[in-house]
Amino acid sequence: MLENRVSRLGDEMKTLQEERNQLQTKLSELEQTAQICPSGWKPYLSSCYLLSSDRKTWEEARQDCETKRAHLVIINSEAEQIVLNYWLLTLGADGEAWIGLNDQYGQRKWTWVDGSALTVSFWKSEELTPPFYFNCVYSDPAEDGGLESWYYSLCRVNFHWVCEKELKGSI
Repeated sequence: MLENRVSRLGDEMKTLQEERNQLQTKLSELEQTAQICPSGWKPYLSSCYLLSSDRKTWEEARQDCETKRAHLVIINSEAEQIVLNYWLLTLGADGEAWIGLNDQYGQRKWTWVDGSALTVSFWKSEELTPPFYFNCVYSDPAEDGGLESWYYSLCRVNFHWVCEKELKGSI
């Protein structure tokens, strides 16, 4: 009886040690693959965002993001727009910042910097029919918290901008 009990406890101990080893292996793998945002970048879901402190043209802003191995922000959801608006209103950008949306050829075919089509939008209502030479888009959220904050502009105007870097792991 005592021998059976000792044998069972030995088996349980062996099982627990194997489970511990598996958990340690998984933890090690997670630590190796998980990424955190670089210093100064803000995390949201599976991306990191950086609000510039200076002002540049849309093209200069795009290039700056690329040097940081990122791109101008691509807004895919209402939740992401809410977060972006909050940051623009609270982080001292005077609200105005380039986003990664433009109409490169003046045909009113709005695309993101990664080439994807515009699927969700937050245009300010008076911005529905811009002049053909206003080919770049900036966001300027209203203090009232409304989502509609996108405006057309000449691409050569200087605004702050927001870079986005997708994470391969999770935060």
